[in-house]
Amino acid sequence: PALISALAQNYWFFLVAGLLNTLWRVAHNSWSCLLVEGTDPDQLVDVYTWIYIANQIVGFAAPLTGVLINAFGLVTTMRGLYFFATAMFALKAFITYRLTREPEQGLARMQATRHQSIFSVLGEYKGVLRDLLHTPQTLYVTALLMITSITWMISGNFWSIIVTQKLNIPEQYLAIFPFVKSAIMLIFFFAIIPVINKVHFRGPLVLGFLGYVASLVLLVTAPVGGYVSLILSVCLDACSFAVVGPLMDKLTAVSIDPKERAR
Repeated sequence: PALISALAQNYWFFLVAGLLNTLWRVAHNSWSCLLVEGTDPDQLVDVYTWIYIANQIVGFAAPLTGVLINAFGLVTTMRGLYFFATAMFALKAFITYRLTREPEQGLARMQATRHQSIFSVLGEYKGVLRDLLHTPQTLYVTALLMITSITWMISGNFWSIIVTQKLNIPEQYLAIFPFVKSAIMLIFFFAIIPVINKVHFRGPLVLGFLGYVASLVLLVTAPVGGYVSLILSVCLDACSFAVVGPLMDKLTAVSIDPKERAR
């Protein structure tokens, strides 16, 4: 998808890239299972927090995007970023394949289905759905995961459109906000997450969701040129995501039967 986007000439290139990009869920699920199978459940929040920290450190390179847009224009800069993303995705795939091994649960699943066709394996998913519907804890977490995934997807796709077209913020300033968000999240990860790990997850999770709702309300009600509202929205979004992200990842991992986690 990144390579197709880098070479895009019209809308149809982006449509094809978007359709192919839905395959990220396959890689993400596999990677998550690989991580969870080899991690002590009590350390999952810490591990996921460090993953989020690594992602946020990359955000400090965001201001460079603004410089590149000023120098080369938006389209040329985005093509270059998509080419860079293509190389990074390929490198990640290569390193993951070469330096990791199949966990025990994966080997057991491969052994159990070695004589089954792909259609036979897919046919068993109705049993997984039945189990899901009769397991309130897993159903609850799955519903939360679905809602947050939809919300983050919509926010990620339309945030820059609202900021540039509704609030009339110049495109070259867009890179500043991810930088601010990353800085706030890093502070939150180191200062607040260790405290959250000592209390029940429900309170922090509810506060995180409420903070995220407030950030979206600020965003959609901000006036034209409303930098103050936008900055407050970004700050609330950063704090909320720093809490909700690792907690949701842990809840998803520990609430599901290990034998059925991948499916």
